[in-house]
Amino acid sequence: MITWHTQIAYGSSASNLDDRRLGVQKDEVLALLDDLTIGDGKELAPVHRMWVGYEYALCIYGMFHCMEWTINRGFTDKVFWTLGRAVQELGGSYEAPPWLKDKDVIRSHRSNLMRRWPRHYNWPGTPENLPYIWPIVDYDGGYQLMVAKEDRELLAVGERTIPKRMRERIANL
Repeated sequence: MITWHTQIAYGSSASNLDDRRLGVQKDEVLALLDDLTIGDGKELAPVHRMWVGYEYALCIYGMFHCMEWTINRGFTDKVFWTLGRAVQELGGSYEAPPWLKDKDVIRSHRSNLMRRWPRHYNWPGTPENLPYIWPIVDYDGGYQLMVAKEDRELLAVGERTIPKRMRERIANL
């Protein structure tokens, strides 16, 4: 069942994005879904590994972005129906990814948006120098937080920082 919190999280994620990023995001969801359901699963990038086992949820997340794109912004879209068919093919029921409410993951991704597009994004209290923190889903239904290699290198030279509380949660530092 898609909870109120999930609807708020996915809807907020979509509505906070600028037009360009929103258009890219909905298309990336479709590419991620193809990689997860059709690909061979070897050498998955962190963004793929955060959705492994939650492909149904990925479709719903993408559909929220498509609705923002069409209903609230007035653009045309065909991705929504492709994702809708994928939901039917996947069957089952909705289960939220375990990291959905993780404030550290959210702050990390917001920080990266703020750094890339400072004119559009500003979340008070969110530092602009956090690395991307990726939730890597475990097969037992949990997850670990990881930092990509590029961001680990930037941490080493001081271009990125992580608060101590957040640092203690990251498995590969």
